[in-house]
Amino acid sequence: MRLISCNWLLGALLLLVVSACSRSTPEQVLRLQITQMQQGIEQREPARVIEPLADDFLGNGGMDRQAVERLLRAQLLLNQRIEVVLGPVDVRIEGQNAQADFTVVLAGGNGRLYERGRIHQVSTHWREQDGQWLLYRAQWGDGQQQ
Repeated sequence: MRLISCNWLLGALLLLVVSACSRSTPEQVLRLQITQMQQGIEQREPARVIEPLADDFLGNGGMDRQAVERLLRAQLLLNQRIEVVLGPVDVRIEGQNAQADFTVVLAGGNGRLYERGRIHQVSTHWREQDGQWLLYRAQWGDGQQQ
């Protein structure tokens, strides 16, 4: 009986160690959030893009959360297909705040070939709130080097 108890205890400890090691780091969670937003655009699911935006989100030109949603819905109407290609994402975590910078290529169109495309440099600012990363600031501009 004692051997069974030891084996059970050892198994439970091993399971605990493995589960502790498999927890995602804040950087991994943030990278996953950005990827899910990318997929939300490509799969025409605007809710996946809007959900992580904080209520006080602020983008270029004073764009708020509702303006982002309107812009996204307009682009989905304009483009039957949208592709989002992310360049390397540079993530810096400082406590409950983070910044993620990246280059993104956006292409859209209604046929087999994309009719429109743009390159943007994007800088995003996130905060962890109630266990979730929320995007509260974003700036984007022409991705061509000056």
